[in-house]
Amino acid sequence: MAAEAATLRSYDFYLDWFTSPLIFGDYPVTMKRRVGSRMPTFTIQQSKQVKGAMEFIVSVKDWLDALARDLRDFNIDSGAQIEFK
Repeated sequence: MAAEAATLRSYDFYLDWFTSPLIFGDYPVTMKRRVGSRMPTFTIQQSKQVKGAMEFIVSVKDWLDALARDLRDFNIDSGAQIEFK
């Protein structure tokens, strides 16, 4: 359970810190709670301005047969297909 919570916090701190404002208009609740007054805040106008202001979103899919390939590289070894939308 603790490892799962740490994993979710890591997502918030390393990924959602950048993506949440673009999707939801604000930083993740976990970050705001832990960082407190050191965390920058958005005004209502700023929140509306950044929400939805993304040029792309990355979608990741499991690449089940990647490791069966003869020629492999970093991307194939990851076993994930990354799609920019």
